[in-house]
Amino acid sequence: MLKMIALGFALSLSLTVSQSILADDTAPAAFEANKAEMLKNIDGRIAKMNEHRTCVNATKDREGIKTCMEAMKDFHHEHKMDKMEKRRDRMDKKMERMKKKE
Repeated sequence: MLKMIALGFALSLSLTVSQSILADDTAPAAFEANKAEMLKNIDGRIAKMNEHRTCVNATKDREGIKTCMEAMKDFHHEHKMDKMEKRRDRMDKKMERMKKKE
């Protein structure tokens, strides 16, 4: 029962967040800018995955695989830190807007 409540809460939260993101940018220019940014991010990740694939394909031993995996792990860590920084910036802006309303 508790799992169902938690799952329901998580689902409603994710829908609310996605709806608010889509609702905030109703202008066509904002939509196109967001779309371009998303495509740029996707292309960057595809390029990194291809680079990783090439590295693994070219290796001849376990140490080479280990080196490739470490490089990919570093990339994922950097990506995660970037996402966290963007999230922090959004939260700071939201807090500023809330303070202005008071």
